[in-house]
Amino acid sequence: MLGPLALDSPEAERLRSTLRAYYACGGSKVAASSTLLVHEKTVAYRLRQASRQLGVSIDDHRVDTEAALSVLSVMR
Repeated sequence: MLGPLALDSPEAERLRSTLRAYYACGGSKVAASSTLLVHEKTVAYRLRQASRQLGVSIDDHRVDTEAALSVLSVMR
């Protein structure tokens, strides 16, 4: 499910962290940016990158994406 986001690279980890924060903040880019201590536009950019790499909408496939992120966290 995570495809390239499952890679062990700094970029993939940054995108996974952004997705986790975004989901934990109820889908709020503003709240996620505050949590991550980055600009809201940075969060928006990272979410677009994650969506492109996943090949799906991160909002339409939230449950699947959150589950895959959780499984990956447990496996590492």
